[in-house]
Amino acid sequence: MTVRTLPKAILTHFSHWMNVVCWVVCNDKKQPCDKRTGLLAKWRTDPQDNIITLTELEILYELEVVDRWGGFGIILGQDNLLCCVDFDHILDDDGNITNPEVAAFIDDAKTFVEKSSGGHGLHAFFLLESPHEEYSLRKSFCDGKFYVDRFIKMTGNIYKEYDYPVRTIREHGFNIIKTRIGEPEAARENLKTVYTGDNTETWESILGRAGIQMVQSNYSGKVRRGKLVIESWRIECPNRAAHRTDRQGDPSAHLAVLNKYNDGSTSVSCSHNSCSPHSHPNLLQKLWDKIRARARKNKLLASVWG
Repeated sequence: MTVRTLPKAILTHFSHWMNVVCWVVCNDKKQPCDKRTGLLAKWRTDPQDNIITLTELEILYELEVVDRWGGFGIILGQDNLLCCVDFDHILDDDGNITNPEVAAFIDDAKTFVEKSSGGHGLHAFFLLESPHEEYSLRKSFCDGKFYVDRFIKMTGNIYKEYDYPVRTIREHGFNIIKTRIGEPEAARENLKTVYTGDNTETWESILGRAGIQMVQSNYSGKVRRGKLVIESWRIECPNRAAHRTDRQGDPSAHLAVLNKYNDGSTSVSCSHNSCSPHSHPNLLQKLWDKIRARARKNKLLASVWG
């Protein structure tokens, strides 16, 4: 009897994270799921039952549990500083990169690169030296995103000869990469920090008064855009109405991150396609509009029932 094992590339190049709890079994839709039931996992709000180590994943792979549910992957930013440049629809049917600029970047990167589960995308993994924010890739470069806090379904299917260790990005190197492949700064207006009004009041108080549900995010205490995050929450995306409905079964797909920084500014970001920078939704403004609308509604109810 042949024992099935995880792809050699995964065991070799991710051995540093062998005992780090950041691995997940997933389904065919690239959604993290419970290793016992195959049901969608609430890994953002209840990670303990669903996130496992690579050692545990290896055992589940041998027992064919991974195949039963559909796949496996890693959670970036979960007790690690891993990040992934996710190139969408960049390979033709022969497995060749269709954009010379992307091909040059991949060649220069000298890092672990695998084919995505769909066969037409690529994942290039890096290790950050310090925490950074995610951003969308420049449209003329490639569809995709630079992810730092997301579940990535993995294959271990190395792209051609790019069987490299995961490369560390230094601070200077991160800025170079962002300039080379990221959206121009003018297209990232919705992710910029914006003055919130009252710096003395916490967002926990503001959201609670407005009746908006929130879950503590692990960004608190980290550095984002060169500033310290002093308060961080996951809330329903203020642009939720614009989201497609094909991910209704995955609650985390419709969550946004609200960060308040040590200079009193606030930003709201969401990884959904309809909230990407090139769509230019002002998520913070939408959140304030939602808060004000609820305040007006509560005031009207008070006048009617008071």
